[in-house]
Amino acid sequence: MNPNTNNGTMAVFELSEGHFSTRSRFHHYLSNNHGEIADGNLYICSGVTELSTEEFIKACEQQGWEHVRSFGAIDLIRTEYQEDHAETYFSVNEKTGLFFLYTDQRKSEEIDNAILPLLRDLPESHYLYIGPRVIRDLCEEIASEWESSRVTMFIAKRTPGTEIRAKRRPDTERTINYYGEDGLHSLREVEKDYGVLPHTVEIHLPDKLRFRVNKKGIFTLKKGNLKVLFEYMDTCIRQTLAMKQAYDATDFKILEIRDYEIPESTPATILLTNKMELDEVRAIRSKIRDSNYTLLDDFIDESDPSLSTKVFDSEENLFFNLEVSTQEMRIFPREKSRMSVFLRFFEFVQSEIDDRATPRADVDFALIEGQE
Repeated sequence: MNPNTNNGTMAVFELSEGHFSTRSRFHHYLSNNHGEIADGNLYICSGVTELSTEEFIKACEQQGWEHVRSFGAIDLIRTEYQEDHAETYFSVNEKTGLFFLYTDQRKSEEIDNAILPLLRDLPESHYLYIGPRVIRDLCEEIASEWESSRVTMFIAKRTPGTEIRAKRRPDTERTINYYGEDGLHSLREVEKDYGVLPHTVEIHLPDKLRFRVNKKGIFTLKKGNLKVLFEYMDTCIRQTLAMKQAYDATDFKILEIRDYEIPESTPATILLTNKMELDEVRAIRSKIRDSNYTLLDDFIDESDPSLSTKVFDSEENLFFNLEVSTQEMRIFPREKSRMSVFLRFFEFVQSEIDDRATPRADVDFALIEGQE
């Protein structure tokens, strides 16, 4: 067990092994030993980054964190928190950009007030957004594979982009919190009646696994087999990795032709579900205007319904160009671009415009080592 300090802060779990050659070795170690090493819930905060492991460490240090020790493919970092420290292990897959932070410290203290702010503030990085439909489909996938499985808690919401019919007051945005052993049946019922999708769920596989997942990529192992959890994590994270892959394919350069400099940009594409009419294109413009984005030089072509505009992301302090046609959105980087700009906009599209929107990219490899 991890000793408590006088002020109640608990150190992160200790490792009995000093070196892990791969992240999958670490996952194997956690699967076999987490019951003994984790004093309480084990939290895995996931994200994507453009940084190498070395760059990731330097970026953490610039945010006030200290690199304590390397365990091969795993590193331990910490920062001052209250009268003690917040601590987390982390690993970065430099091929996919997927990274994990592992800790068993307190969710409402060290995680919420130190670890998640680190994840939010790291440059060239973003939390792993998991779309509500992906979470809903995960519940159904597990139910089909494990007859005894149960959803015991969920937080479900209806947002402007939720394209599900609702029997009751379909124009109302709403949030439903539910606790009960019949959570899956209830989730299906409130989806039909109130048109909501889950943003957080807790799933229980008796004698095997109890875990929680939310749309910001935080997986909480409450009890059971970590190997099974990693298998389902792989299912959850593909959509965000596909959006990162679409971003990776973008490009911006200046072509010099005779005496002229001509900018050339390669976009990332988001596919929309339904073919839109002119009024729907106008509605998209209004939704973007009403958000944290600012539109400049926007133009709607009424003959072939489409929108072209320059978008300012005030949170990232960057511009990008946007073209909306009847069935897709194309996001063009300008002179500077950041992955987080694209991932934030994709989450905005799913939340406010089309919850079934998908990136035009295909992740066709195993994402979590040990599942290959």
